[in-house]
Amino acid sequence: MYVKHMLSFRCREKIEQELDQWGIIAGIDQGLIEFQHEPTFDELYLLKERLPGLGFELADEGESRIIMRSSETINGLLLHCPEMPLHAYPEYLEQETGVSAAAIGNLFAQVFGVGLLRYILVLQVERMKEMILYEDRDLNEVAAIFHCQNETQLAIILGQVNGLKPSFYKQVKKERSEVRKLNGFARLSAGKRGRTHTSG
Repeated sequence: MYVKHMLSFRCREKIEQELDQWGIIAGIDQGLIEFQHEPTFDELYLLKERLPGLGFELADEGESRIIMRSSETINGLLLHCPEMPLHAYPEYLEQETGVSAAAIGNLFAQVFGVGLLRYILVLQVERMKEMILYEDRDLNEVAAIFHCQNETQLAIILGQVNGLKPSFYKQVKKERSEVRKLNGFARLSAGKRGRTHTSG
């Protein structure tokens, strides 16, 4: 279940300190409380009673379903249809959930502390990074997928969201490749030494 108004690490710490006493949560991730077991009615009631005293509110089941469905839809689109323009997401989410984009955006603001489009933009940047680092796509291709006019505009978006340029990810990719090569050579050498020792 999701918690509203938990918008900083300090908020998260306050809730974790309170709930750790009960021994029912496994962790909290992006506003979502992960339980160690299926909470009982009494535990949920206690949770709903105690959170307001800390300045927080537990999203009800309907709200949690909307957030979960919307999040899953967004992640699915980014994985399978990353070329969908940012401005097209709200209407698509309305069709998928049957809930207005304004209502979804309001819930996202209460739980994640950012508006709907900003939330999606941050995830788009994560998808851009995956494409650069793991899918062997060049920067112009990534720029085209996300409707950037050119590599420069892609660099601006990456920089605005996380402060890093595409060249950083290209360098990381190069260094990873070199580490893998060195590791491969080390294993090959170890294998040869092992065979030589056995033969001797």
